Amino acid sequence: MIESVKTLRGRAGEIKNGYKVFWKDLPYLADCLFENWHDPLSSSRHLTQRNITEWQNLNSFFVRLTSKHFCPWLQLPILELRNALECPQSRGEVMECRIWVATEWIIRCGDVLLHKLTGEDVFGRVALSLTTGPLCRNIRPLGVERWEFWKTRFHEIRNDYQRLDLSLAIYLRMGDTLRRMSAAERDKAFLDRGYQ
Repeated sequence: MIESVKTLRGRAGEIKNGYKVFWKDLPYLADCLFENWHDPLSSSRHLTQRNITEWQNLNSFFVRLTSKHFCPWLQLPILELRNALECPQSRGEVMECRIWVATEWIIRCGDVLLHKLTGEDVFGRVALSLTTGPLCRNIRPLGVERWEFWKTRFHEIRNDYQRLDLSLAIYLRMGDTLRRMSAAERDKAFLDRGYQ
């Protein structure tokens, strides 16, 4: 499915309207996504394993469509990283799901997020939606400082995973995430040196 959608985007091309990028054959995909992005972890209703799995699958689907050249939903990964790392968390399954989603965005497109955080101008409306969480005060919404804060939080949570009732699987996943973050930093540093 993901490869089909990517092929469709590549074949059909893109339409630019100001700062917005639309797919020619799916012009309002990002808008539809924003309108229907309802985090079940924020709801007061009873959370089921099905809710958790569906939320992970939705995030994973859009992560895989994201690239340096196509990221019209930058607010979504930033929001999910904010929810997982910049806000106080309860323990257990909700936190585990939040961390899983945050790691999915970093593992699959951390290089894109680092590039967007540190290398591009973001238009006003988008920038306003990227505000930091309460644990991340006095850090600009865009910049390497936020990336560094996320790394620090992954380390803290990873070191305390048992007390937080998180699984060994999420502990290992955070380790992979931290390695991917370091690799993205090395790649960015290499590219930055090449363009000076």
